[in-house]
Amino acid sequence: MKGAKEILLQLGMEPSGLVMIPSPRAPEDGREPEDGRDDWYKTANPHFLEAERLRRRFFDTRSLDDISGALSEYERANSYDPKGYYCLPLIVDGYTDRYRLTGDVSDFDFAMEHVQTALCLSTDDRLSRQYAELLLERYNTITNSPFDLILAMEAFRACLFHPGIGAVGPRLQAARAYADLCWMYRDAATSMRPFQLAIDMILNDIAGPYGEVDSRYESLAEVRSTLSAAVGAALDAGELTRAVEWFERGRCVIWNHALRLRASVTELRSIAPGLADDKERIVGELIKAEDVMAQSMMHPRRMQNAMQHDLLAQDLDKLLEKARKLPGLQRFLSPKTTHELRAITVLGPVVVLNAGEHHCDALIFQHGHEEMLHITLPSQVHDGLGHILTRFQRCLRGAGLRTRGSLASTLAGSSKPMGQILLALWKLVVEPIFQALNLMDSTTDSSRTLPRITWCVSGPFAFLPLHAAGIYDAPRSRSHKAYEYAVHSYTPSLSALAEALVHRDIAGQARDRPSVFALSQPATPMQAPLPGTVAEIAAIRSVVGEDYITWLNGAEATTATVLMHIDKHPWVHLACHAVQDVKKPTQSAFMLQDGGLTLRMLMRRSAISGRKALAVLSACQTATGDETVPEEAVHLAAGMLMTGFQSVIATMWSIGDKDAPIVMSAFYKYLLDEAGGDSAQSAHALHYAVKQLREEVGEKSFMQWVPFIHMGI
Repeated sequence: MKGAKEILLQLGMEPSGLVMIPSPRAPEDGREPEDGRDDWYKTANPHFLEAERLRRRFFDTRSLDDISGALSEYERANSYDPKGYYCLPLIVDGYTDRYRLTGDVSDFDFAMEHVQTALCLSTDDRLSRQYAELLLERYNTITNSPFDLILAMEAFRACLFHPGIGAVGPRLQAARAYADLCWMYRDAATSMRPFQLAIDMILNDIAGPYGEVDSRYESLAEVRSTLSAAVGAALDAGELTRAVEWFERGRCVIWNHALRLRASVTELRSIAPGLADDKERIVGELIKAEDVMAQSMMHPRRMQNAMQHDLLAQDLDKLLEKARKLPGLQRFLSPKTTHELRAITVLGPVVVLNAGEHHCDALIFQHGHEEMLHITLPSQVHDGLGHILTRFQRCLRGAGLRTRGSLASTLAGSSKPMGQILLALWKLVVEPIFQALNLMDSTTDSSRTLPRITWCVSGPFAFLPLHAAGIYDAPRSRSHKAYEYAVHSYTPSLSALAEALVHRDIAGQARDRPSVFALSQPATPMQAPLPGTVAEIAAIRSVVGEDYITWLNGAEATTATVLMHIDKHPWVHLACHAVQDVKKPTQSAFMLQDGGLTLRMLMRRSAISGRKALAVLSACQTATGDETVPEEAVHLAAGMLMTGFQSVIATMWSIGDKDAPIVMSAFYKYLLDEAGGDSAQSAHALHYAVKQLREEVGEKSFMQWVPFIHMGI
């Protein structure tokens, strides 16, 4: 290493290895020179514009003449700048483009020479990252020298701390690049610090703790790969606790904001009632400000409310700081630790599935086990997960399962490909996990005695029916189905499940027999008819009894009347069309006579009326999220959990009008007769109900019975 150290010192690095990016060169007399910008800029600008035109054309033509012409024009434009900086970063890009086209190393050398010159003239945050990227490219494509690799790694590291890099985006890119290099060329343990920096930037600066919900969502798609890579690196480093905490912190950033605002202040009120009152007041004002910010960009009060929102967020941070200094409240409204999350295992094993960049892993929490179980799934999972998801989506499109109604006649043709997909999920994902949990040692036909397993998944896993995985084209002695060994449930995040568990006894326990609010929408304006919704609610009424159900049908169901009745009943059943807005998740809505009942309306209501026990969403695709940000679970089912419902029944794709009454009548019958009205048994009730449908339509009628899923407790 002595030789490497000498080289680092020669290239401007401290003995510790930190790159010393050159500072801007100051004028010799200490004054900013007069550059006559107006005069030289007018002369230089036409050359700059011509260079930009040629370079844009080069991206289409890949013509050597175009990139060479662009470089010539950039250099002419730069020659008019007395400082010699005007186009230097673009000249660096131009020489790099030409090197990649021709392989002429002299072009790369010119790029390096110009970026080093530029670093002496400016603190532009692009330059230090450009320098680091060129060092890495020189290692990968020219020298393969360990010295260049060391230089590149330390240059990316320097970007994290260089004062010229103020913007979050460039620092995040530098942190990710440095973390990846540490992971690949040193070891996973050395990547922990840069990954921690990257995650802190994502959650504090990009996602932000209090930014307006829908606008913050747009920024998350850009950073999802960093989150999954960080979890994978922590697993490689053997830091399972850190992996889970990173996995959880990167999940449902949008919904966790809602959870944090709505969190109970009972504990705080018992110690500091004044702070509790202040917290509720600030949260109320934050919600009002967000309502305005969620409206049109042209709303006359939008800017005023945005400023007010920032001030309120600061007030809430100060309040939390005060609260956490009080005895027993040190972690008030802080993210839950892995130790705190272990409480959810009282429901049964909880499986965290991470779709990483290099491998896919399962982390399993078990009741009574301090140590988590870590399973690295077969390499075929990582290599083939995207292909499995593509085939699955093709099956759904081919079956026409976009809106609820009569199922398409193409269902029969989708049985074979769906069976193949479920076989792959069994062999590659579910079977290794079940074997590790010893769940395959015995089976039972009783929904009551089967163990329960909860899935918390990321990436493509979020769109696949793990609960239906199995071998369906084999003799009985060699067939295995996931539903034979466990009752299945899903959760958008571990914190959401933990929060629901804390409040499991609040809603619906005052009565011996909980009441149900149900709505049916057989003919909603601007939507396809759903005549089967009336039969569905009628079947439910025959089970629960007329004295325990309030039913709004058709025109009776407006947003105002529905909200009013939701407040009065612990169980809610919505049989209607639904619209999911993956770009503005809080605008996802259940379609009623006078428009959409949005999640934002329900979130605002839940802050006032408190938690509810059960929501049954008998609508279309209520558990389908956004592929660009699967970790956010931006679907109605997750949204209902976050608005305060402890248990949610939803569908992964549209269901048939004839199937819904079968499932729902069996579901409520089990819940009332077998579970004594305890909605915490709703996962077992759904397991039983889907079994009735499966026996009615046949095991291979996958499109009919597979979509029903449970979320929550």
